[in-house]
Amino acid sequence: MKKLFVALLVLSFTGSAYAEVISGGKRDIFNEGERCGYLTLVTSESSNEFKALNLSSVPVFTFFPAELSTVSGVITLVKQPRSSHIAIKAKDWGIPNADISGADCVANSGGDLEAALEVCFPTIQNGDFVFIKVLRESRELVLEKTTPSDARCSAEVAALEKVEIVADLSFNKIVDHADIGWKDHDKVGSKAANYAELLKAMGSDVVRPGFAIPFYYYNQFLDQNPKIKDAISAILTDKRLNTAEEALYRNEKLEELQAMIMSPEFPMDVKSLELILAKAETFRNTKGNLRNLKFRSSTNAEDLPNFSGAGLYTSKSYKPYNKKGKERSKEDKLVELEEAIKTVWASIWNRRAYDERQLYGIDHSEVYMGIQVNPSFNDELASGVVVTKNIADEKGDLAGVYIEAQRGDEHSVENPAEGVLPERRAVVPNKAGQPEIVRMGNSTVDVDTITILSQESDIPVLTDAHIMDIYNLSLKAETYFKPLLGKDNDLFALDIEFKVDKNDNDEYVVLFKQARPYIIK
Repeated sequence: MKKLFVALLVLSFTGSAYAEVISGGKRDIFNEGERCGYLTLVTSESSNEFKALNLSSVPVFTFFPAELSTVSGVITLVKQPRSSHIAIKAKDWGIPNADISGADCVANSGGDLEAALEVCFPTIQNGDFVFIKVLRESRELVLEKTTPSDARCSAEVAALEKVEIVADLSFNKIVDHADIGWKDHDKVGSKAANYAELLKAMGSDVVRPGFAIPFYYYNQFLDQNPKIKDAISAILTDKRLNTAEEALYRNEKLEELQAMIMSPEFPMDVKSLELILAKAETFRNTKGNLRNLKFRSSTNAEDLPNFSGAGLYTSKSYKPYNKKGKERSKEDKLVELEEAIKTVWASIWNRRAYDERQLYGIDHSEVYMGIQVNPSFNDELASGVVVTKNIADEKGDLAGVYIEAQRGDEHSVENPAEGVLPERRAVVPNKAGQPEIVRMGNSTVDVDTITILSQESDIPVLTDAHIMDIYNLSLKAETYFKPLLGKDNDLFALDIEFKVDKNDNDEYVVLFKQARPYIIK
């Protein structure tokens, strides 16, 4: 590998050399802080380097990763969405996170990001141990080659609040959202409980009613398959696996466990599967056709007021019709359903989930998977995230809301594809106290700066009417949830995932699919 970095380098984003790339605010500094670790260049082709990242790593990405296990700092040479899972992770973990895609040494590289690094950081080698410091106010990134004995490196990545989790394994009802609420988070998980409360707050015109599968059925599956329980015990007592630097070994063992869970050798309880199918069969559209359903994780270790767990687990669709549009037989539906359920269950053992729980001192043996089930979104005009504070205004009072959106369902705000950025909007009070839409940089109409998601590149992702709907609805949701989840927190905010999708009347409307506390530090 070529030389990459500087013995002591300060990239200042306040100078004129970078002014043209930071219009619209401090988009390049996503979280300030200082840490130490081994600098690791990660490209989209270097899968082993990516899998080997750990708490001793400071990765430099030439692409934007859709997921990330715990590290000590993040530098990207491509633009970052503020609402991405990676940006949220860095804030939660308290680690430095900088986007230097606008630096001259990157912008003038002609797309060769590895070559750009030689110009940006000419003397530090890939793999060197470095001190990294990111400063928001002065807009600086400091990198210094050092050694692990450096006193500045004595602080661990996280002096994080230990997260306590609870689980009621006796509740065995496949239950409609209308029949549960936040009080049931110990039975069905916070995501399903939050969704149920969101339905109560917003009504079925904004939140599509679904159902929840409680922890009981995951625990039943483990009890009926003792070989899997033994494999879990082996992982939890393997000292090598639980050493931070043994990331590749940990990855291998966790993937083996997930393969066991998915294997036909270890089936679900037939009666339980048939109960879930019976519930799924009750969800039909106005024409009487069965709905496609989305099965989403709802563990007791995510979407909590002090632990978001964003992006840790895996979702899976259930489709009662085949690709030709013919309704599947009962037997085929059961196969399709079991695959969806087990995919979500197996994701408890995703490497990124395991590592982050380890960081917060969560006992893996006490983590249980419930499942949040809701009708799928099949004709999306847009999807995105709204935070009920204007997090783009880092020096202000956060009044307003912040929105990021992508066109259709091909791309995700939380896990964006390389080179694809969301449309960014804020709705803030004007001098008269009335909400006003602020169009921010790097939207789909900024054709010179980002990849366009549609041939209709001059058409914004969201209409003004949809933006104002999102604004009003999200603040209504925040008002409802604050007494439940943020009573004594003046900075309480919600992170809400939304869709603009057709309802049964063939109208495009704003729909909410998830709400979790947004942790502002």
